[in-house]
Amino acid sequence: MSFKTEQSHYQTIDVANRNREVVGSRACNLEYLSHVTDEEIRDDIVSYLGEYRFKLQKFDYKLALVKDSDGKVDLCDPHRLESMSIKSKRAIEERKAAGLPTHREEAEETGISHLKDQLRFARIGDRIFWASPPGPKSEGYGNYGFLYSGKVSQINFNTQGKAQYLDIDMTAIRVENPSIAEFNQAMSALTGIKFDNRVADEFLEQPVVTRRSVKDREVDSVICQNFDLSADQREKFDQVIAGLESQLLIDDLIKIIRTGSREERIKAFYTLENYALKLKSETALNEKVLYLNDYKKRKSLQELAVYYSYRPPIAFGSCGSTDSSNSLIGLGSPNVLSTLVFGPSSERKILACKCPSCERQVNAVIENGKITCPKCSASADYNC
Repeated sequence: MSFKTEQSHYQTIDVANRNREVVGSRACNLEYLSHVTDEEIRDDIVSYLGEYRFKLQKFDYKLALVKDSDGKVDLCDPHRLESMSIKSKRAIEERKAAGLPTHREEAEETGISHLKDQLRFARIGDRIFWASPPGPKSEGYGNYGFLYSGKVSQINFNTQGKAQYLDIDMTAIRVENPSIAEFNQAMSALTGIKFDNRVADEFLEQPVVTRRSVKDREVDSVICQNFDLSADQREKFDQVIAGLESQLLIDDLIKIIRTGSREERIKAFYTLENYALKLKSETALNEKVLYLNDYKKRKSLQELAVYYSYRPPIAFGSCGSTDSSNSLIGLGSPNVLSTLVFGPSSERKILACKCPSCERQVNAVIENGKITCPKCSASADYNC
């Protein structure tokens, strides 16, 4: 990927005045600043599903190192070339405003600064290794961490022949139930530098850029030797995302995130998430995706919400828990989200069963002990 010269003058954001309210959960906040693009929101949705719901072993993404006309270097995202340092500062300020710990975010900010310094004189083929052990369970983090492997893939030059951008290919590799000792061993093997860290935050502060010749298969070998990996669900994940895209459901969600109320955004996100989980569980997934590709049969996200807008199972991960009760700022009741969307004490799910009224086999909505049939709209006590 190449970046145009004029894009290097990214907009500096006033972090103190741009703190976001949390809508949904900190694992996937549905409150976006106005300058965020649709593609960034799409990336967030897809990466969230990949990590939290499909437990992908690997996830690829891009970074860019940008040099401006004054020689200043900054590490940026590839969409708007927004500074990763600014993103990090914003995350710290948001968590401070919510009264949450910021030690991991502060360690990441230090790590970003160190990574920029090391990349100033990088060459094509230079490797990046950065470890992220899981955060404390008491703060909502899961029992898995990541090892990030990167490579400088392209250097772009300006008309004076000076390096202007570095394109960086990154891969996040998920490791299950890792120990600090395992991260020390893996980082030592990959970088040739002795790691002897004692706590997770030290790894976040210490990314390494190396010119050692480390091939991808060697990285995979080190990972396999030192860590447990989750089952590979990449093929199923790709199929499910293709199905969601073919129905324009992610497009529907982005529109609602842009214009909807708090309740509408949460309901829409729950719908997409639960529908993705349903597709994941399908035994004949290939047939289902072929069906989804028939646009004439497409259902909008609003139509699917009738069956799928219940709160999904709580999951824990690198951005914290999906439990909304721990993610609200100044809203009082810890169960306020479920109250906003579904009414007080609502327990909503769907179940394949026989309608007690029309006796057809249906996927029925079960809520507060009542079943509502999507075929005949009859409501009855749930006993199937």
